Order: sequence, then C-alpha cells, then structure tokens
Amino acid sequence: IIRAIEYWDLERKRYPQYEHCAVPVVEVERNCALVFTTVLDELMRGDEDEDSNPPADRTYWEQRGFKSTMQLADRLLEMVRGFDSALMPNYTKFYIGLSKNAQRSGRIQFVPQKSRLRLRTFLEQSQEMDDKLEQTGLDFRYTKKAYRFSLAKDDIEKHGDALQELMRQAYERKPL
Repeated sequence: IIRAIEYWDLERKRYPQYEHCAVPVVEVERNCALVFTTVLDELMRGDEDEDSNPPADRTYWEQRGFKSTMQLADRLLEMVRGFDSALMPNYTKFYIGLSKNAQRSGRIQFVPQKSRLRLRTFLEQSQEMDDKLEQTGLDFRYTKKAYRFSLAKDDIEKHGDALQELMRQAYERKPL
C-alpha cells in the first residue's frame, strides 16, 4: 500500500493535468485481484486550493496539444455565460476555472485532455441529482465533493441542457 501511495504521489506531481488513483493489486490463490479501497482521500476546499495553482493562459493549453478540447471548453463557457455573462475563463496550469470581476470561483472547472474534456462541478451529492444524470446517459462519478465528467463533442451536443443546468446549480450553490 505504501508503494502504491508513493507511486501515486509521484505520478500526480509528474502529470498534474490528469486525475490519478492508486489501486493495489493482490494475488489470491494464484489469481490477481484488484482491491478498490479508499486509502487516502484528498481534501479539496473549493476556492482555497486555487491560490496554489500557478497562472497560465490559453496559449499554454493550446501549445500542449489541447486545441480541439479547448473548443469544447469554449462551448461550455458559452453555456455558463447563459446564466452569468460576466464570467470569464481563469487559466491555471492544472485546470481552467471561472472568474467574475477578478474574483475566482472554484465551483466549475474544465481540464482539457488530448481527446476529451474533463468537467468538474462542485455540488453536494444527492440521489435526485444522481437519478437525473443517470437518465441523461452521461458517464459521471462523484468524488471529492464534485460531479466529474469526461466529455466528448457529442456529449456536449446531446446533453447541453443537462450540463448547463448542472453548471448553473454548481455556480449558484453555497460553499460546501
């Protein structure tokens, strides 16, 4: 377990734009088994963590080969501006957040990747929200006080209304 945690920590620092998890593999009667047990859970405190994220700009993300997924982030930003036109992208080296009047908001985050865009919406988990999201067919999970999605262009086109409503709720919510 200690080796898995050390490796997880090294990879997390090496590739901060990706989300990492350690999964111990054990041998049971000559068979391999995966053990999905939470050993270490990071504590994220919304806006507090943003100060530790070094600033970046759009060029930083595009030069890393994320031009196509930056277009997906732009599309989601258009949706967010549908309920607050003053929101602007806040680029960091780890994700793209939002800001309004130079005040950062850590409630919605976009993480461009090579072929998909990760979306994080910080909301309290509820059965009602889980049911709504399952009905849409979107692939999601809830970890670290956020609903997390890995989105392709088709997902945004098919489920734009549901994603916009989810981001609106995350934006308007009270801090956790």
